[in-house]
Amino acid sequence: MIAHAHREICTVLMNEYSSNSREVLSDHLNVFAAEFRRAGFAMDAGPGSSPGPDSMPTTVSVSFLKSAAAVVRTHVATENARARARAVFEGFSSQRGPQPDVGPTADRWFRMSGSFTKWAHNRTTPDAQLMAGEFQQEIDFFEETLASFAETAVHNLDALDDILEDANT
Repeated sequence: MIAHAHREICTVLMNEYSSNSREVLSDHLNVFAAEFRRAGFAMDAGPGSSPGPDSMPTTVSVSFLKSAAAVVRTHVATENARARARAVFEGFSSQRGPQPDVGPTADRWFRMSGSFTKWAHNRTTPDAQLMAGEFQQEIDFFEETLASFAETAVHNLDALDDILEDANT
C-alpha cells in the first residue's frame, strides 16, 4: 500500500506538467504486427528493396493506420516520461527563481517513481526486508524531495500567521 500511495503521488505531480500514459507499448505492437501481416506487407520490405508490382498493397486499411498511430502515441508517451519528471522540477524551480540544473534530481525522481511501480505488486519480499533496503532509501529521497517542493510555502506560513494575528487584533 505504501508503494501504491507513493506511486500515485508521483503520478499526480507529473500530471501537473504533462499528460500521463499508462498504455503498454507491447500490447499495441502485437496489434500492429497482426495488422501488418493482414495488410500483406512483406517482412523484409524496406529502404532499398524493390518489391514486385503485386507484392505491396496499394491501399492501407483504417485499422492498420489506427494500430500504427497507437504504437507511435504510446512510444512518444514513454519517451516523454523522463521529460515529464524533469518538467516537475523545472516547474518548481521556475517558481523559486534561477536554480542549478535539475536534470540529475529529475532523473533520480524518474527512477524512484519507477521503483514504486515495481514494488507496488511485490508479493515475494518480506516487508521487514523491503523496508530496510532500497525501498527505504527511495522513501527517504521521496520525502526529502517533497519537503523541498513545499519549502517556499512553509517559509510563508510565518508571514501568514502575522497577517492573521494583525487582522484578528
